[in-house]
Amino acid sequence: MLVPGRGRARQDEEGGFTLIEIMVVTLVMGVVLAIAGSALLSLQKATVRNGAMVTDEQDASTTLAQMARNIRSAHSIQFFSSTTNAADTVILNVNQPSGTGTSPVEWVYQPPTAPAVVGNLSRVVLNSGLTPVATRVMLKDVANGSTPVFSYYDVAGDVMATTGSAANQTLTNCTTAVDVNLFISPSPVPGVSNFTESDEVAITDQQQILSAPGNGQCGT
Repeated sequence: MLVPGRGRARQDEEGGFTLIEIMVVTLVMGVVLAIAGSALLSLQKATVRNGAMVTDEQDASTTLAQMARNIRSAHSIQFFSSTTNAADTVILNVNQPSGTGTSPVEWVYQPPTAPAVVGNLSRVVLNSGLTPVATRVMLKDVANGSTPVFSYYDVAGDVMATTGSAANQTLTNCTTAVDVNLFISPSPVPGVSNFTESDEVAITDQQQILSAPGNGQCGT
């Protein structure tokens, strides 16, 4: 015997979700997906940022290490006669591995030209006549601007002037150590902080020559 209304109630119970229930579930799923997507995007950006930072720091560290090796193994330094700011460029007469002769290598910083805010640091291989043979840009995000890349010290440890009519000759004759400071601004990736790489390296041969007893030069 059928009870009036029971059949319809059973049909309603077995009929699935109502429109309101579907809308609520869809809304909840949308919120969950939005939160998950935002977290994934943030994680991806952080990964890219950290990767860029590690790469920039490794490039700067590798460049500074190579420059330090050139300075340390140099027999002497010199400058082009037209150089007016030795704070941005130096030529290192690097001893050959064979022990015979030297090979000139120039390190030069090219400051940025507006609207750019970063410049380049390059390593230039020269021939005996100081003509460039090969040039390689080592760093593209150097933000030294007017801040010196290179500082020079004499045998007494005093800082030497890098400008003036007699600066180049005095630096060539008297430098025993070179201080390198690189300010790196990794502009391509937002959120990567600026950092500094620096080192002070003795020119071993020059230091030995100038510290020899009785040389009487460069204030010794």
